[in-house]
Amino acid sequence: MKAILFCSALALVACKKGSSASSCTDAINKGVDTMMAAGAKRMEGAPAEMKAKMEETAVKLKGVMTNRCTEDKWSADVVDCYAKAQKRTDLRDCRSKLPADQQQKLQTEETQVMMGAGFGGMRPHGQMMGSGAMGSGPAAAAPVVPAATGSAVAPAPATGSAK
Repeated sequence: MKAILFCSALALVACKKGSSASSCTDAINKGVDTMMAAGAKRMEGAPAEMKAKMEETAVKLKGVMTNRCTEDKWSADVVDCYAKAQKRTDLRDCRSKLPADQQQKLQTEETQVMMGAGFGGMRPHGQMMGSGAMGSGPAAAAPVVPAATGSAVAPAPATGSAK
């Protein structure tokens, strides 16, 4: 009887600490797989290499999301959101439920995967780079591509009365 109570108490403490690796994995796999299945119709005429690249990228994105979910201990609400996601915009909406610092970490890692896969013109979950209207909050304001060094444009004159 004491063992059962101990195990129940242990499970309760584990639930309060955040998401488990298995709940994260299950939810994210389900959401991303559902999104990919919906996108498969749009990819019907695409070359096999592109389809393979998309599938490979999806696997890497699942890994990034699952890692962030587990390490950052996402709330049950966010994990459930990923499990119910049907399309890219749903995944973006799920990410927006995270605290700003967690959104930033996740988006940064997702962007690295997308850039590494050669999808440099896209942000994760269908946001086009350079399009501030697509995203919002601190994660959308973060630079995705490092600024080039040097400039052909002269700096703006300083304002104020520092003479």
